Amino acid sequence: MSQGRLVYGVVGEGLVFIPYDIAQELAMLRRGFATWIEARQSVAPSRWLDIVERVEDEHGRTPNDDERYDPERIRGYSDGDWPEWPAQLMIEWMPASVLDQFGRSVDSTLSGAYAELDPSVESQVVAALEAEGWICIKDEALTLAASGY
Repeated sequence: MSQGRLVYGVVGEGLVFIPYDIAQELAMLRRGFATWIEARQSVAPSRWLDIVERVEDEHGRTPNDDERYDPERIRGYSDGDWPEWPAQLMIEWMPASVLDQFGRSVDSTLSGAYAELDPSVESQVVAALEAEGWICIKDEALTLAASGY
């Protein structure tokens, strides 16, 4: 039974795996949009609702559709808490058996725990995830873009 597709690559000093659809969405959010309407039309409705709830405006309003998209207005963006951090998301979806065998959970100073995988175990992690039913595709560019690099 297939779990789905994962993209992966090295980010900083660690190996990061991300479900493909989430990687696409995170990369798009980090690249940004020209206007707020472009953002609304490009993201899933649930993501748009999250953005609207996070928008900070001195008048408590959602930006006009034709206003320039400014992610700094989204609560959590400037401090790195939004959008999600792929290395942190790995803790949520990665089988504990794989993480326990090939990596570890590390507590960051400000943003909570994240998964750390040494790039030297890449082939073993890929084999273990594929044994769990995942399809692993190495895509450094997408993995970096989804991670904010």
